[in-house]
Amino acid sequence: MPYLVTLTALANLHAGPAPQAGPGHAGPSHPPDGEELFDEETFAGNGRTCASCHRRDGRDVTDIDPEQVQRVYRHRPKDPLFRSIDSNDGKGNDYSLLLRDATFRIPFVLPPNVTVDERDDNVYQDAQGRTVVVLRRAVPSVRNITFEDHLMYDGRENADLAHQAIAAVQTHNEPGRLPTQREAEAMSAFQRTLFTSRQLERYAEGGPPPELPHGSTPAQRRGRRFFEQRNAPDGLCAMCHSGPLLNTTNVFNPIEGPNRRIAGNFSSELNANGYPAYTFHFEMPDHTVRTIRSPDPGRTIITGDPCIDDPAACTINPGSTASIFKIPTLWGVSNTAPYFHDNSAKTLEEMMVHYQRFFHITAVGLQNPDFEIDDQEASDIIAFLKLL
Repeated sequence: MPYLVTLTALANLHAGPAPQAGPGHAGPSHPPDGEELFDEETFAGNGRTCASCHRRDGRDVTDIDPEQVQRVYRHRPKDPLFRSIDSNDGKGNDYSLLLRDATFRIPFVLPPNVTVDERDDNVYQDAQGRTVVVLRRAVPSVRNITFEDHLMYDGRENADLAHQAIAAVQTHNEPGRLPTQREAEAMSAFQRTLFTSRQLERYAEGGPPPELPHGSTPAQRRGRRFFEQRNAPDGLCAMCHSGPLLNTTNVFNPIEGPNRRIAGNFSSELNANGYPAYTFHFEMPDHTVRTIRSPDPGRTIITGDPCIDDPAACTINPGSTASIFKIPTLWGVSNTAPYFHDNSAKTLEEMMVHYQRFFHITAVGLQNPDFEIDDQEASDIIAFLKLL
């Protein structure tokens, strides 16, 4: 059975005693307003609210991007967004990565069967003697979150959005108190009202599932073919973006197989942000050791097993695809930049350049040129993505 990183361990990583939390804490007597808590409640912490990182634009909640971070810094360099826990070294000396990529420091306690070679500001022993690795991650979108059965980029929270809200406050707000269960449930209920389109909102209310737009231009219609549930070269994108939410693998996926929410796309391996890589050693149940060098192993650092969520990592070119993450929905994708777990693709165009590289590697590995994406096809895919 794989080792799991517990969220209790994740929540206790920042210095100081754990704040009081849960139903036993004296919260407000009236029913809490989830939207008000999301926008305004700091939980007696470092001044951050949920909206500090999930920015509000009127009624809409947008994904924070580098341009927003830089704008805030120009006008308010002491804004709660800029706290030492999310500086480059965790000590407040340099915010260049937050400004450039809009990524934040996320601490992970390594599973007992995992060791790491390096020791620096991002790898240390906690008070219990456990090894902690701090990785930089983007802020996950909260829009369309009511459909999610895997929360966070590595899927560590499953579908318990209230529990995730408590863990997020603990990790990012340096709180004097944690949300009560009622407050967490109220924030969860508010987030479940956020959608990228009325079509998806109707689907959440029991309406028909969204259908792929047909497209009105030749480029859009050509781009649509990549998202129809077929084998390569048609249906290439659908191999990982199928189902009503465009977030599951299909039967034509030659690596992952069908109906998976976790997959690899080499965003960590190609490491466009140039983040430091670490050497992780995983002791397997048979006492063999698998070694992965990666700036962020994704799901693998949660399970402690490179094979459980990505069998290809242990069968096809072992170790090469073990940095795996949750497959996101593509509905509303043109309004949810930047992309990937590390915001390494700042635009749709950069995202497609990444996938041209990824599918080239796939084509070489599988000795199948059908996986190649040329520049015209990349442009067609972008034209179609803008319709979603």
